[in-house]
Amino acid sequence: MTAGCRRGKGDYHNDPNTQLTHVAYQQAGNFESGLSYLEFPWNLAPAFRQFARDFYGTGGPASPGVMSLSGQPLGGWDRTRCRRR
Repeated sequence: MTAGCRRGKGDYHNDPNTQLTHVAYQQAGNFESGLSYLEFPWNLAPAFRQFARDFYGTGGPASPGVMSLSGQPLGGWDRTRCRRR
């Protein structure tokens, strides 16, 4: 058991773990079920453009590596509080 660590914080990771969870629809030829994976970030494009302006100082969309479900970037965990006891 870890002391002071939450099990989850309601975040969404934009990394291979997320991507690989959703690629089976392609192999199965069930492209309609893949729409949710494509529409989710598409609908967040305005937040991604704002993130690109704020973080990188550039135009275009950039998705945060860890974000809220509304596309807002989230900070990391306080790893100093996550020690095994």
